Amino acid sequence: MRITTLMLDRSIAKTGLPIQRSSLLDYLNNTASDNTLLSALGKSGSAGSSLSKKNYEKLKDAADTLGDQTGALTAEGRDAIFEKLKNDGDREELNNTVEKLVSSYNSTMDSLLSTNNTLNIYYYQMMGEMATESKDELASIGIQVGKDGKLSIDKEKFEAADIESIEKVLGASGSFTQKADFLAGRIASNAKANVESLSTQYNSSGSSYAEILSRYDVRR
Repeated sequence: MRITTLMLDRSIAKTGLPIQRSSLLDYLNNTASDNTLLSALGKSGSAGSSLSKKNYEKLKDAADTLGDQTGALTAEGRDAIFEKLKNDGDREELNNTVEKLVSSYNSTMDSLLSTNNTLNIYYYQMMGEMATESKDELASIGIQVGKDGKLSIDKEKFEAADIESIEKVLGASGSFTQKADFLAGRIASNAKANVESLSTQYNSSGSSYAEILSRYDVRR
């Protein structure tokens, strides 16, 4: 299916993410024949396919973890992190969640580049620009954005930030976490589709890679 600017814009606009106008979409469409889910498989053989599958599995895990953390931070109700924090004052869960958020955000960015997929490069670009646009807000609570768009925590500054300020940036009304949650879902879905596609491909002798891998399943 040909990916159009309108298709991407409609989805992106719903979250308030910046709509790109670079040549990346043109490149994506113009090289569609070289950027199918299975292109790497056809060019690199079984070894390359196995590596690609592992990269996509790693990407899916990272994006899923990122989605778990953004979901936890934006959750509302009695059992939500910020609501419990207001009642008992224990910041341990919040600190752990934010640390995992930063780690999974960076892991997702690294994994996006490891797949050699144009759509993932586009997602990588969006994540970097999204973090940069929220740079000042994140810095106000001790989360730094590097030149490469990756995050780091100044633990002393973060722990000194008041809960209301942290919730404003990372809670349900925070634009950064909402956008990150949206992208994490899209990235994980795309990675899952690639894993499933690569798992059902056949090598030159007619055996599927999933079948071959099953022979070495130590749990059997």
